[in-house]
Amino acid sequence: MTTKFSFVLMLLAIIFLPANAIDYKYALFGVDTYEEFHDGLAKYYDTENKLYGYIGTNGKPAIASQFIKADNFFNGQAIVKTPTGEGIINTQGQFLLQPNYSSIKAEEDIPGLYIIERWGQRSVL
Repeated sequence: MTTKFSFVLMLLAIIFLPANAIDYKYALFGVDTYEEFHDGLAKYYDTENKLYGYIGTNGKPAIASQFIKADNFFNGQAIVKTPTGEGIINTQGQFLLQPNYSSIKAEEDIPGLYIIERWGQRSVL
């Protein structure tokens, strides 16, 4: 009798559970945090290798976690940091600017303009 009663309670709980009570939209295991999507990709932090990567809107890794630091994408480009320095990648994870720079800053007022520093020497790209 108690088994039937438990089953009925579980069934009632499932029926009356609000549809939005559980969000399965992004179920990433081994991921500490992820951010909002920009240009179809969201930055995430892999707790296993302690590096950043990017996921697609399908919730699967689009660019493997391989960066020490990673910025959000803007106009199809993101600034990332590797052990050799900072660089710029596209949405496929290919380097547009090799990671050989000590600092890269995107100019907020002028999209596509970057202030680049190479170990004490400053340039504009």
